[in-house]
Amino acid sequence: VLLVLSAALAPAGAAEPIALFDGKDASKWYTFFNEHGKDKDPNGTVSVKDGVLRLSGQDFGGLVTRDEYANYEVEVVWAWGGKVWPPREKNARDS
Repeated sequence: VLLVLSAALAPAGAAEPIALFDGKDASKWYTFFNEHGKDKDPNGTVSVKDGVLRLSGQDFGGLVTRDEYANYEVEVVWAWGGKVWPPREKNARDS
């Protein structure tokens, strides 16, 4: 389980960072999972709860920003949860 607590981009020359997560939803991102494709998340792998963006790890894939960025710095705070999904339950965790 990967929990993303905050994510922001600071484009070169930008006065203020661009927040990519507002604590409410993941609308600035789309999901892509190998088994399901773009913007299809039938298992609820991505969710937001109590201001935290949560990726359960059940499906192999991830989040991609809807907009394109260049010359940026990304800041992400994350933590691992306890559950690991097959077939990777014996592998090292990755992100």
